[in-house]
Amino acid sequence: MAASAAGPGVEVHVVDLPERARAGFAAGIWQEAPILRSAEEAWCIFRFGAAQDFTRRRAFPGLQFPVQTFDTFVQRIVPRWLGTGPLQSAGLTSVLRRLKYATVICHSQGAEIAFDALAQAPETVAGIIAVEPSSQPGDAITCPLVVLGVITLSARAIGPSAAGVGPHRLRGSTRGTGAPTIFAPRSISRRGGAIF
Repeated sequence: MAASAAGPGVEVHVVDLPERARAGFAAGIWQEAPILRSAEEAWCIFRFGAAQDFTRRRAFPGLQFPVQTFDTFVQRIVPRWLGTGPLQSAGLTSVLRRLKYATVICHSQGAEIAFDALAQAPETVAGIIAVEPSSQPGDAITCPLVVLGVITLSARAIGPSAAGVGPHRLRGSTRGTGAPTIFAPRSISRRGGAIF
């Protein structure tokens, strides 16, 4: 799918995160205990609808996810270890250094990893396209950044766990209307690169 979206002749590399899919069930590999999301927590964190509407499965207006399949969706949620971020960032940074220069397309938590990789090896990142990012890069962005599907995050909107009271933390603020937000630093190299 990524290759067809990028177009013919564009080199595409897909990097998955450790501890996802079946790897998430490999007990004993990671040091700390995993978090396991409840259906209600997933409803709120993944922005299906308001907490008070969970039982009735009343979604936010305009939600494109087929809410009638929500219960099937949450059956596929895997454990999540919170201490694997440095490993994930190191993996992506290693791939970027091998490629020399690439555009990174990321989604949700993948944005945190992409922004960390940008900080570790800015010379390797041609640009970032972040879809519904779980964080923002802050003021140190050194490449073009396109943010898609942005909402305003606050403790009130997403709950205390996702706002940093529990095992999660906000790394920045995201604000927008859902329209693409484009950030372009003044000095940007226009070299070509692989879509990643």
